[in-house]
Amino acid sequence: MNLKKIEKNLTDLLNKKMGLEFTYKMEEGLLLACCNLTLYGREKPITCNLWIFEAGSVLMSFLCGEAPYTAHVLDATARFNSDVTFLKATIMSGVLNILHEAYAVDEKLLPAYVKGILGILVSDEVKKSLEDLLLACEEGSLQS
Repeated sequence: MNLKKIEKNLTDLLNKKMGLEFTYKMEEGLLLACCNLTLYGREKPITCNLWIFEAGSVLMSFLCGEAPYTAHVLDATARFNSDVTFLKATIMSGVLNILHEAYAVDEKLLPAYVKGILGILVSDEVKKSLEDLLLACEEGSLQS
């Protein structure tokens, strides 16, 4: 994949058309795009990281904040993973991370693909499950 072309196409779509404030960093064989997103009227932003690899794979990560290892949080994580397609929740180093990965994404379709995954993140299907998971994490953090 031509990462410079992808950066331009993502900038045109995400920054110019959608009004998001993604920043971009190019490394050998990798384009990293980052943005803080405010979802569902929450005060705490969710950090979106896109890793686009020259070989054609994409990893999207949404860092949602502190997530203690409690039975309630782990149960909410399992429910989210059971209920939501295309996104999977995990807790890494005490932080809730929502992940999506894809392989062999077509360069021309990549911006629309990214937009589609962002659309899934804010969809009604995901909103309820993610709000429940975020609430469980907040409650668990207060108890820690």
